[in-house]
Parts: sequence; structure tokens; C-alpha cells
Amino acid sequence: MAYVYVKESLPPEIFKDLLDKNWVSARNMPKPDIIVVNDPEEARSRFDISSSDVITIVTSGPETIKYRGNVHYYDRVYPLTLEIWTRVDRQRLRDMYKQIKGIVFDHLFAIEGYQIIRLQSYTEMVNDSLNIWKGQVRLTVEAAGVCVETNGDYDRFNV
Repeated sequence: MAYVYVKESLPPEIFKDLLDKNWVSARNMPKPDIIVVNDPEEARSRFDISSSDVITIVTSGPETIKYRGNVHYYDRVYPLTLEIWTRVDRQRLRDMYKQIKGIVFDHLFAIEGYQIIRLQSYTEMVNDSLNIWKGQVRLTVEAAGVCVETNGDYDRFNV
């Protein structure tokens, strides 16, 4: 019997799709460009905020695994940071955060392979002299009591 490998989706890509599919555009707040960023230091070179608002999704650290009392189950946490960029005004920044928060609370259990999305914090970084407003939303995607996978668990290779 031949087994076929099925790739595991990554939380940043799934979260991007979640925002893309559920963003409610309005005249005063159109859908922003949503970009998954590999290198946060190079993120600014990948978008132009003069044409539209931008949300970048950055993995803000490694996925952590914490084993329980026995080694057959573990908890895992995947941290994400969303950076919101706009040139409109500070109110637009707040409105975009409100939209993200609503999408998170509507889809708490939507990321496959994880149990819940937790909103951790929101911070505004405002530089009025440059007319650029930036906000940062920190999230974690968590799963508790995950059964340990081994090479003998061939179900993950079946389509």
C-alpha cells in the first residue's frame, strides 16, 4: 500500500485566508492588502501603503511544545503578530483592529490542527509627523492535549 504525504497547513497562511474571506469592506474602510511575511525586517520593502492599507502577518517566535505528565500528550502554542499599516488616520487604525478582533471572535476555532485562537494584545505606534499609523495585534494559536505523532501513525499520510 502506497502512502501519500499531505502537507500540514501553517497558521499564518490559514489566518491570512480567514481575514481575506471574512473582511467586510466599507466605503470608509476597504479591504487592506494582507501579506504573510517571512522576514519582519524586510517587510516594508514588500508593500506600498500609499495605495492601500496593509496588514502583515508575522510568526513572532517558534511554536512551543510543552509535554504533559506522560510523553503521549503535549500542548502547543504558535505565536502570530499582525502589523496594521495605514496613512489615513488613527481612527482607521482602530477600525481595522475592531474588524480583526471581530473576525477572531467569530472564528475562534477555525484553524485546523489547533483548538483556539487567543487575542493577546493590541498596541498603537503612531508617528504623526510622517502620517503613518501602525498597530500591532498579538495572537496565539493553541492546542492542548495533542496526541504525540510517530512515524507509525500513517493516517496523516492518507488523503
